[in-house]
Amino acid sequence: MSESSETNQASTQSETGNNELISDNRSLRRYAQLAAFGVLSLLALIAIIRFYMASARAISIWIAPDFEPLFQAGFNLVILIFAVAGVSVLGQRLTVWTSRLLTADFSRLSPTAEKRDHIRMK
Repeated sequence: MSESSETNQASTQSETGNNELISDNRSLRRYAQLAAFGVLSLLALIAIIRFYMASARAISIWIAPDFEPLFQAGFNLVILIFAVAGVSVLGQRLTVWTSRLLTADFSRLSPTAEKRDHIRMK
């Protein structure tokens, strides 16, 4: 009977070690994804700023000086509309994601004390 309990303890410890490794791999992967997201966002921001400046220069070159403010205003309005639409969609997605996260059942990811005791009893 003591061999059986020792075997159960060893298997429980092995499962716990495996769960910790999986958790560590997931958190490492998550941090790598967040770092990549940050770097790519920075590159996108730089590209957007350069595109905006190049577009403004193209407007000043191709459009007659009398109509340049009108075209600049139109261009800025289009950029503003796209930005507001993007922020709106992102806000909705984040709200849905946050509500799902808050109502999610994480009991299957981390065994409760009752489940751990039940596993040890076997």
